[in-house]
Amino acid sequence: MAPDAKRLKTEDAPPAGVVVCDNLIGGESTPPLSGTYLDVVSPSDGTVLGRVAMSGQKEVEVATARAEEAFVGWSGMTAKSRAAVMFRFHSLLEKHADELAGLVVAENGKNKAEALASVAKGNETVEWACSMPQLMQARERATHMQRVSCAVLSLLGKILQVSRGIECRDLREPLGVVACLVVATVHLIEEGDINTALAGVLAERALGTCWMLALALSTHSPLFRRGYCGDIKLVPMLPLTIIVRWTVPIALTAGNCVILKPSEKVPLTMRKVGQLLGEAGLPPGVFQIVNGGREAAEALCDAEAVKALTFVGSSGVAKSVAARCHAVNKRVLALGGAENHLIALPDCEVIQKSKALEPGTEAGKVGPVISTASRDHIVGRIGAAEANGGEVLVDGRGWSERKPGTWVGPTVIVKSRNGNKGDGKSEEIFGPVLMVVKVDTWQEALAVENASPFGNAASVYTSSGPAADYFQTRFRAGMIGVNVGIPVPREPFAFGGLSGTLSKYGDFDVTAEGAMEFFTNRRKVGGGGGAS
Repeated sequence: MAPDAKRLKTEDAPPAGVVVCDNLIGGESTPPLSGTYLDVVSPSDGTVLGRVAMSGQKEVEVATARAEEAFVGWSGMTAKSRAAVMFRFHSLLEKHADELAGLVVAENGKNKAEALASVAKGNETVEWACSMPQLMQARERATHMQRVSCAVLSLLGKILQVSRGIECRDLREPLGVVACLVVATVHLIEEGDINTALAGVLAERALGTCWMLALALSTHSPLFRRGYCGDIKLVPMLPLTIIVRWTVPIALTAGNCVILKPSEKVPLTMRKVGQLLGEAGLPPGVFQIVNGGREAAEALCDAEAVKALTFVGSSGVAKSVAARCHAVNKRVLALGGAENHLIALPDCEVIQKSKALEPGTEAGKVGPVISTASRDHIVGRIGAAEANGGEVLVDGRGWSERKPGTWVGPTVIVKSRNGNKGDGKSEEIFGPVLMVVKVDTWQEALAVENASPFGNAASVYTSSGPAADYFQTRFRAGMIGVNVGIPVPREPFAFGGLSGTLSKYGDFDVTAEGAMEFFTNRRKVGGGGGAS
């Protein structure tokens, strides 16, 4: 049990306005068997928003059993029927967008505009899931072979006549029970998911010809969205508050049953999402939520009934999750950390704006980080960088004293070249901290990016065509931006870094066609007209 966990007794009814976030198992709100809860605390002002159940292996066992029962009926439906549920879910997300955004603001700390953008981005994935029956090339011809394979009628793949009288096809079928996992020790997205603005002192012409910007977060900030990069208009592309919300619609429409373990720091938004899925007509047991910490996460990794698992977190935990799943021959896609490099050339004029930014959850302001531990970690990393010779151009450490909550202001640190050799010691900070490395040439900038053990994303800001071509063809990253920040692409383009780096363990992607491949199996069937 976590040190700050509280055992909620019958007489310990929560105060008015405090939401009790139990598990969603078999379509019912189910309290944890341990009776243990954690407080859900607003990072903006420290108030208690709710209490989240701390579950373990027994709850996971019950949830997997309910999912296996529900899988028979759900996978037996046509893809068109499943997509109809997603259509209704899409409408409900639009209807409740403001409520969902309010939950994101309250428990996550984003400002309202970014929270609304997060909900909209998530709904794009639902839209794509609605199109999956066509993308899967479903062909429901009433042949004997298809009647025998009734469970996969809606997931037929390619068909080819391979010889006279002989036809071969590959069939897609859902995996069964799958799990989506976010652990509390990393908070990849919740902990600062672009609710924190990048600092504005990025580069000045007098400081050199080329700057390598090793972003602690990304370029999806109010600063960059306003276009403070010369005359270049930057495009806002905001990730969802919890990246697993991108995977759930695709996994469900493919015919799987999903068990989600969200971060215990931000469970309220997904609680509402679960309610909306039920309202959309999703049968009980098809989507379930098991709240908890490490015990619940490990139980999902080890559960024999769980055929595949996606994870979002730090690189160290992602590697451990992948190894644990591979040990039991479980399909896994574990997304780790990132060191997203941005190269700003002299023709990209970035002016000083960070000092004008203010803390708050209103549009254009900088939100808090997720917890006191996160704030202290970020402040400690800033101090360590300074002690190691980094020059702090803009210092946001004083924000923690300005108001209640867990605040860190925009911070810009110029690192020495020797301090960023990509030797694996550099880690994401998950806060509004921008690390800057001054270099003299394109080649030096590229060398810094190429030496990084991460492979998530990289961007270049320039009005030069040759420069854009040089970097986009040589970056060692899975997502590349030219005059845009980290591309969180709209389907059919998938989000994800490169396998074989600290950013990604496993194959395929969490969205679009890569996710469809991840959440389905293919079988090959050949047949002819019968014996002569």
